[in-house]
Amino acid sequence: MDGVTEALRKLQVDSDSSTTNGCLDCLLQALQEDALGATTEMVKNGGVKCLQDILSRSESAAPNLLANAAKIVAEMAKHEEIREPFVEGNIIPPLCSCLLRKNYDVVVQACRALGNLCCDCEKAREALFQGGGLDNLIKLLEERLSDLEDNDDNQALWNAACGCLMNVTYDRSDIQKAAVSLGAIDLLITLLKRNESDIGLCGTAVMCFGNLAEPADTRPAFVGTEAAKCMVHALEKVSGDDQLEGILEIIASLIENDDMKLEFAKAGILDTLLDMLTARTASWTSQSTPKIEEFDAVRVSIDLLVLLLTGDECMAYIFQEGEGLFFRNVMDTWMASQVEYFRISAALAIGNFARNDHNCIKLVSSGIVPQLLRLLKPYEGKEVDTRLTHAVLSALRNLAIPKVNKSIMLSCNTLDEILPLLQSEMLFVQFKLLGTARMLVDSMAETAVDLGQRSEFIQRVVELCACEIHPGVSGEATRLLASLIKHSGSTKVMETIVQHGGLPCLVGMATSEHPLMQNEALVALTLIAASHLESAESTLLESKLLSTIKTILQETAYPVEVQCNVLTLAGFLTQSGMYLFSPLTLWRSSVMSSHWLVFLHSQVCSYSVLLHCGGPV
Repeated sequence: MDGVTEALRKLQVDSDSSTTNGCLDCLLQALQEDALGATTEMVKNGGVKCLQDILSRSESAAPNLLANAAKIVAEMAKHEEIREPFVEGNIIPPLCSCLLRKNYDVVVQACRALGNLCCDCEKAREALFQGGGLDNLIKLLEERLSDLEDNDDNQALWNAACGCLMNVTYDRSDIQKAAVSLGAIDLLITLLKRNESDIGLCGTAVMCFGNLAEPADTRPAFVGTEAAKCMVHALEKVSGDDQLEGILEIIASLIENDDMKLEFAKAGILDTLLDMLTARTASWTSQSTPKIEEFDAVRVSIDLLVLLLTGDECMAYIFQEGEGLFFRNVMDTWMASQVEYFRISAALAIGNFARNDHNCIKLVSSGIVPQLLRLLKPYEGKEVDTRLTHAVLSALRNLAIPKVNKSIMLSCNTLDEILPLLQSEMLFVQFKLLGTARMLVDSMAETAVDLGQRSEFIQRVVELCACEIHPGVSGEATRLLASLIKHSGSTKVMETIVQHGGLPCLVGMATSEHPLMQNEALVALTLIAASHLESAESTLLESKLLSTIKTILQETAYPVEVQCNVLTLAGFLTQSGMYLFSPLTLWRSSVMSSHWLVFLHSQVCSYSVLLHCGGPV
């Protein structure tokens, strides 16, 4: 390393151009022969200061000196431990100034140096950002992209500048937002369109897209650009699994914006991904095990297709009234696939398609329900994955919402197929199953009567009403009890629910924070009170119903319809013959004032029991 030491000594005492140039050549040669050794020696012997001095003379120094000095920095900065000493040596500001030079070599090497310095170095990114380097980099791209000649110099510059932008914007939301505001998205799109054959450059530009799309508030800036087309085109050209997954993950972040979902769908991403999936999985069976990296790429692709369906406009565009290519692929291929992940994703996709009544009706009429129910049965002797069970139940719940679908789904024995799953200890399975059952008994009196008299089922539902670790499960369980009472109108159903301890659950739901649930509980309690069930009297006496009525009537926070339903309930209770609910007792307990009692006796008993319960939620 004597040559390195001597070259640095000469640079420190002699500023002659020819001497400087010779010393820089010597240092470059040393880096080629032993990069780490030469780098260490240069840092130890004042090399950072020498290079900073040369680059700081950017206005007067010869272009070849600046280019060689920047090149040395770029080579040295490949070593992570060297980057911070360079930042501390204040070398970034002169490099940022070099970005505005006209000489290609200077600009290319400055981009390389800054890009390498900013690789995994937060201090370097901050210094570049504060020193105006981002603005200069964007200006450089703007100026050079106006040059329509695609010569070798330009290609080298594009690669260096794009790599620099990628490293500078990595994991820094403030720099990412600034780059977007400076027009980086359109510049990258132009770069991609003009360099489609340069796979490496396209990959770097796509990674820049990924950085710029990290903040949620920058994603709308991609809407209305040609970013989706460029990304799909890059997807078609990529070959390696790592690159493929990288692009797919970037697309996944972009399509968190619903408008971008539609743009990607229109750009042809469905065909591209389906073709890729077909090619990669043609030889897969339930017994064969694909390579982990191969399966990861397939999994990410499938997830992306399902994610596209979460946007309403994009979902409608893909569904195409049940004739869309992807929808047909789900129905004809994924649902019957030997690969479990495809079956899980098929159920998720159907659930996403079933987000409006029109689609739900079309799906049920197409025969989707029996196919979904088959997914709940063991496949080739293997137990059903709980993810698949959850996805199927989610889809069935959505499909059960339109009134015209209920009878069709019931004729497919949907309830009998899913009810055994209520014994599952998986909370999300319980939640979806209870919701599906509630949807299926809505307005279906015969079904409500049948289900409401199944003692074991009611006992299990009452048990789930007490679920403390998942409010959704307890809420759905209690709503199901209320729904069975309302839609059956059967005293036998009421007796079954009362006998298994369901009444306190309904009283508890009457003070829910959700008015819809309050009303559902009050309607069910009113029906029980109106039926004069002897079995209900003792439970009503033991419950906190009186204090619940008092609370609702005396607090102004409750909606008017809730208070009206409470009055209806109180009216029937006063006729029940139970002392606790006699008008005198209600008066003495200050549940209501005299004008409320007059209102009750003159009107409440003539009310329709069901004032308002709303639709399914």
